[in-house]
Order: sequence, then C-alpha cells, then structure tokens
Amino acid sequence: MKFAGYILAAVSPLAWGVEEAKSFTDGLERAKDDGWVLLCHGADWDTAHDEQWMRRQSAIRSACGNALVLYVPIYQTPTPEQAQAVEEMLRGARVDLSALRSVPCALLLDKEGTPYANISGDDFTERAAGMIRHAQSQLRSRNSLLHRAADEQGSQKAQTLSSIWRLSITPPPGLSESMQEADPSDSAGIAEWSPFDPWSLAERINALPYEEAIAELDRVQQAQLSKEERQAVLAIRMGCVHHHLKAAGVKELQRLAKECAALAPNTPLGKAANSAARLWNNRISLAKGWSPAQLPLQPAECELADTQMLARSGEYRIVFFPSAGQDPLRVTRVTLYDGERRVKISEDAHTCSLKAGEPLKDNEYMLIVRQAPTRPRLVIAFDQQGKADSSGHFTVRFFNENGIEEVQVDATKAAADKARKDISGLNTQTRGDDRGQEDATHTTTKPQGALPGPATTPAEAPAEEARP
Repeated sequence: MKFAGYILAAVSPLAWGVEEAKSFTDGLERAKDDGWVLLCHGADWDTAHDEQWMRRQSAIRSACGNALVLYVPIYQTPTPEQAQAVEEMLRGARVDLSALRSVPCALLLDKEGTPYANISGDDFTERAAGMIRHAQSQLRSRNSLLHRAADEQGSQKAQTLSSIWRLSITPPPGLSESMQEADPSDSAGIAEWSPFDPWSLAERINALPYEEAIAELDRVQQAQLSKEERQAVLAIRMGCVHHHLKAAGVKELQRLAKECAALAPNTPLGKAANSAARLWNNRISLAKGWSPAQLPLQPAECELADTQMLARSGEYRIVFFPSAGQDPLRVTRVTLYDGERRVKISEDAHTCSLKAGEPLKDNEYMLIVRQAPTRPRLVIAFDQQGKADSSGHFTVRFFNENGIEEVQVDATKAAADKARKDISGLNTQTRGDDRGQEDATHTTTKPQGALPGPATTPAEAPAEEARP
C-alpha cells in the first residue's frame, strides 16, 4: 500500500491523452493560456486518498483541458535525494509546497508559473474535476481583462483591472500597483468601491472546507479595499476560525479581533470584535473536561487550562474518559511545555479513538518530567475529522520520583464531605436524644416488689384498696 503513489504516477500516462511534463522547465515552452495543473499526491503516505484519486483519475484529468499536467510527489519524510528531485522538478515555478494544507490536491498555475487556485480538502476527489474547470474559466476571464486593460488608459484601465478582484481566483502579482499607476488620484473611486458583497462572501465561505475557506479569504484580502470592507473580511474570518477550530483557534481569534477593532473602532464590527473574541474564548478546562462546543473540527492543538498541578517533577498520566456523544474522541498527542516559549518538557504521541459506551483503549498518555516546569502548559492534539459530538472528562495521575502514586485531595471537596459528615452525625445524635426523651415520657416505673402483671394507673389504685 505504501507504493500507491508510485503506482499512480506510473499508470496515469497509459490511460489518458492529457499532455504531461516531467518538470516545469521541461514544459515551459509548451505552456498555453490554460497554464498548469500540478497534481500533488502523497508518495509514501495518505494511501487512502490516493486510492480514491485513482478511481476518479479519468474525470480529474479530462478536466485539465489544455493545461500541462505535472505530477508532484509529496513525501512525509523525504530523503535528501527525494527532496532534491522535487526541487529540480519545480525549478522556475513560484511554488511553496510547505504552504499546501493537504494532499492530494490540485495546484493550478498560470503559464508563468504563478499559482492562482488551490483545490484541496477531504472531498477533493469528488469535487476536483468541476472545480478545476471553474478555476480555468476564471483564468481565461482574467487573461481577457488583462488583455483589454493593456489598450486602455487612466480610470478606465483601473476599472477594468479592478474587475479581476471579482473573480474567484488569486489576482496576478502587482495588480494593485498597476491600478494605482493607471489612476493615481483614484478618480474612479476604486479605493472605496466594494469588489465583493460581504453577505454573499460569508455564505460562500460557510459552504467551503476550512482550508479552501481560508485560501479564499486570503485571496479577497489582497484586494484594494476600504477599512470597513477589510473589517468585514476579518469578521468573516473570525467566524470561520471559530466554527472550525473552536478551542484551538483562541489565539488566532484574539489576533483577528485586535486587528479588526484597530481598523475602525467605532463601527458596529469594531465594537463587536473584542466582545466576540471573549465570548468565543472557550479553552478546554482540565478540571471540567470537554464538550462538543469545544472540540476542533479540523486537526488542531488545544491548550488546557488549570494545569498548575503539573508543576512538579515525576510521572504524570493524563487519562481520557468519554461519557456521552455519537462521535469518537480522537487524540494523537499530549505535550507538556514550560512557559510561553513552548519549551517542550515531555510528550506522548500515539493515537486513540474513544467513544462513549465502548471499551477504552490507549486512553492514557504518560509524561515524564525530569525538571519541574515553572509554568506548565498542557497541549492536546485532536483529530476529530469533522465530527465533534463527544463529551467527557480528564483525570491526572501523579507518581513521584520514587514511583509512588500520590492522590491529590481536593480541599474544597474534602471540606464539603467533612461538613456533610458532621451534619449527619449531629442529626444522628439529635434523633437518639429525642428517642430517649420519648421513652422516658411513656414508660411507668413499677413499685419495688410488685408482681408481674398489668400496669395500674393512679385512678385505679384507690378502688382496689376499698375492696373487702
């Protein structure tokens, strides 16, 4: 199975007639207006996606049209030789493979080698063909507008160039500078002209996977926008981060809120940005456990609060116990850091999948702490795969340097238990005293020497004495 990527690259030229290139330099002279489609695949990992891709190869490759196709292997742990081979393959193209968020994916380049679209996501194999066709049609529209603008001057040229911002692909480099050069005084009012409708943008972003949504917002933010428009894009980005990352996106939310409020503090969005960030600051609590509203939908790290108890040397075991929910809790790593510098103290990396009502397996993570951290920061890496209906709690077991487990006593709980015990004892004593008083009230003491028999009442005694 690990060779699925190589098999894919080997069989693809045999079945379809789409023109391929061995490297960017090899196909540079043959590149047409449709540019390039770089089909990036996992060469030594992610075989499940590669197998799906192989089943849909015909539709994907036929969608490439007149674009040159270049297969790019993405290695999980490349050898120096593999890294060198990929570098040679892409020499001359303006491509940064480290920016790819997932594979397989289709990275689309214009004929100069500049990326203008990145098609990726969990459902890449199902949507790739249609999205490649759409992106290429947008590229043709972009080329047409650039060609028309070459024959125009002044504000008319600036307006034609500004139409490129309406397209759903990345604009060419230097577009903003070209618009300003054509119309330095902004007589066309482009700086205050909205190249997008914020409401329709929000709807479009809401329908996209996280990676594609962020890429689309990156593209829109490159436009020449007014302060209020940039603020609207930041607000949409905040909502996207909160929806997908939840607890893992707290720091990013705070950064976006600060930037959003600084643009125009007195607008409704400026006033609401910081309050929204505070409202969404739902870090996971080690003491309270997790809930569906806190788990990230995408693979992400979440920092836990209430971790000062880990500020001792010894061995800690972080244990997960799911209690409710239809989805499993998926954890891939637990790491202990010291302070804001993220100095790693200890880490346990293994994957567990825990669902309420099912047997527990691999739900314990062990951290060995040789030197006590000054400010412990516990980070958990989740991989929920788009599903977060899970609730549960954590426990922390601590073993000192002699290997003896120490049970930490909750002072508040201990005090409450003692108070309940004291009250219970007082109630028991009170009930005993009441029963003693009740017995003393209803018991009649017989005179000494009296024979056994029915007790007599004071009213009956004189009558007995008067009998002959």
